[in-house]
Amino acid sequence: MGHDRYRPTAAFASRARRGRSERLGRIVVTAGALRYRCAELGIDVALTPEQPGIVAPEASHQVDPAGPVRFFVEFLHVPDLAART
Repeated sequence: MGHDRYRPTAAFASRARRGRSERLGRIVVTAGALRYRCAELGIDVALTPEQPGIVAPEASHQVDPAGPVRFFVEFLHVPDLAART
């Protein structure tokens, strides 16, 4: 499946939200660790600079810092998903 980088966010702290239908989100931790949860998909993991996370389109999710952390989200446009919705 092909995807194009859409845009990254600025770095931010804890946040809960729902992904957009035509985008994947890639959570990139640059320092520290972050807890990433997505109850819909049964995900509850620690993200680190070595272990990024993927946010599925339209999935409700929450991120919480595990101490001091810096991270951003890279949005990836997935044309196949946009065409199916």
